[in-house]
Amino acid sequence: MERFKIPVAASLLLLRDSKILLSKRFNTGWEDGKYGFMSGHIDGNESFRATICREAREELGIVLHEDDVHFAHLQHHISNAEYGYLFFTAAKWEGEPANQEPDKCGGIQWFPLNTLPPNLVVGTAEIIEFYRSKVYYSETGFDLKK
Repeated sequence: MERFKIPVAASLLLLRDSKILLSKRFNTGWEDGKYGFMSGHIDGNESFRATICREAREELGIVLHEDDVHFAHLQHHISNAEYGYLFFTAAKWEGEPANQEPDKCGGIQWFPLNTLPPNLVVGTAEIIEFYRSKVYYSETGFDLKK
């Protein structure tokens, strides 16, 4: 019998001057037209921080160094699938963020932490609040399985 495996995705809370960088999903089939974090799946044989650095280069064209990437939150999530979501912050990077994937991203924008857009990917505001409140772990959707 094969063991259950949970997919994992890593997301970046990129912060500058009390603002957070969010990207607008486009042409993905999930939450299109809504703002969320830069994120990506773990490719395997790479650390979570290495994943964030790779994804930041691929999606935003910036260089992050693993020592500048810090854990912010872990969420165990169940909806149509069960996932582990790891969230990291970075306050330092090289280059200016720019949309490197216009086929999947309708643009990026800095938003004040206190003035987020109304069209957010599900759970985005909650994760930002967890980050601001220093809550490091959450579970969502388990009541759906009862």
